[in-house]
Amino acid sequence: MTQGENSHHYLQIENAYVPTKLPSDYHIVNETNDRNMKSIAYGNESDGFILFQQHNENSGIHVDTEEADEVFHTRIHGQEGLLVRKNEMMTLVWQEGMNLFVLMESATNLKKEEPELIEIAESVLLLK
Repeated sequence: MTQGENSHHYLQIENAYVPTKLPSDYHIVNETNDRNMKSIAYGNESDGFILFQQHNENSGIHVDTEEADEVFHTRIHGQEGLLVRKNEMMTLVWQEGMNLFVLMESATNLKKEEPELIEIAESVLLLK
């Protein structure tokens, strides 16, 4: 994991939360700044992707836990989070204040036993 805070200085999204620690081989491939959701997609040369989303109180999400390989509760910034592993996809969701956050990863080399996705989530900070 490397500090990625400086890699976000050219984002077109303002007043958004961003992960500040990402695997060193990941770079921003897409960003979305909608009224109810902001998202940043990261990719690498091995077709791995990490998707980070920030939803406001006017939007909702659906997390597919049906037939999941693993579902467990964790804590992110002191708030309850839910981590779902289904096939090769891992999804982590948590809420802070009026914001709901989603981190998804697939085809990455992140550790599955002690998910590095939690470390990425813990690094999320407000970028002004």
